[in-house]
Amino acid sequence: MTQVGECLMAASLPTHLLSMKATTKVGTWNVRTMYETGKAAQVANEMKRYNIQVLGICECRWNGSGLTTLATGEKIVYSGHAEENHDHTEGVAIMMSPAAANAPMERQPCYAPTNDADGETNETFYDALQTVADELPKRDIKLLSGDMNAKIGKTNTGKKLIMGTQALGDMNENGELFTDFCAFNNLDIGDTTFQHKDIHKVTWISPDGKKPDRLHHYLKKVETQPA
Repeated sequence: MTQVGECLMAASLPTHLLSMKATTKVGTWNVRTMYETGKAAQVANEMKRYNIQVLGICECRWNGSGLTTLATGEKIVYSGHAEENHDHTEGVAIMMSPAAANAPMERQPCYAPTNDADGETNETFYDALQTVADELPKRDIKLLSGDMNAKIGKTNTGKKLIMGTQALGDMNENGELFTDFCAFNNLDIGDTTFQHKDIHKVTWISPDGKKPDRLHHYLKKVETQPA
């Protein structure tokens, strides 16, 4: 979770929340589950250890949606299956440090469909996501983090402004929709631009354990210069 050449001590230096003149550390983790005793505290400790202010969590596995506060001050906004008695599967969340938790925010729960969903379901999701993006004030710093269930592949032909070549595998249909959304909104897929070993790029492994891939992505707004 450190930058290239950055030690844990350097990663733990104080930072200030979202500012054009400061560095704010954000991340996304697939934690497998938060539905077990002590897991939320464990994730919070690791988040604090690396001085991460805002952490996107995949496979939260909490049902319902809402906000909860840990004894140590971190706040967790979560969204899972609407039925409280549903099997504890899927679900996403955002964990915020005590400093980040004081920032005003709004939320709209949604969950990205897998590539097995029909085309209409996938398009409906991206239409809803575009509506949220359109409603954001232009002055806001825009970051998008989550389990997009999208394989974007290593080839960035025609997409060099929004992605690098450090992803995995081949692009699927969800990946096409995802990268089209990024291109339309000038969003850079940041996790594809840093060179790492393939084993460190994996965020998901198929149930049979044979197909590692990256389905979770972190995006930032690309600032274009006037002609």
